[in-house]
Amino acid sequence: MKTLILILLCLSANLQAQIKIDKAGDYWDRDVELALDRVYEIDTVAYNFIYENVKRVSMWNGDHSTSEGVRGEKGTIIIAAKDFQLCSINNIACVLVHEAYHLMIFRKLGRHTQPCSEEVSAYKFELDFILKIPDAEAFLYKNALTQIKYYTGQISKGCR
Repeated sequence: MKTLILILLCLSANLQAQIKIDKAGDYWDRDVELALDRVYEIDTVAYNFIYENVKRVSMWNGDHSTSEGVRGEKGTIIIAAKDFQLCSINNIACVLVHEAYHLMIFRKLGRHTQPCSEEVSAYKFELDFILKIPDAEAFLYKNALTQIKYYTGQISKGCR
């Protein structure tokens, strides 16, 4: 009987730790699951980082993926339709890593840091992950490097 109770408690704790993935688009939820599996295959530290900071993944028809959070709590990643339309599980994995970085900042501080500086850090974090992907598409490198350069330039113009 004690063993059964212990098993039920463990199952309950495991279910609570799962990330909720909304259903939307043409099997976008499956793509998110595949992307999470991809992150796990490539970098268990990044995978654990996502699970530490994300409680839900949703989708929207906007052009840019984003995230929403509250201080002290896991947050939500909202992946843009445009990211799914690239038909790249590696890209979705990068979005999860990048947006989880923003959620970590928000969870710890209750607000975002200086916008441009935070973006530079998030893209560097994403680039570190991209460099571990054995079959990373060239556009992933290009985008991360372009965004790092862009936001670094914005910092020199006064955006922090």
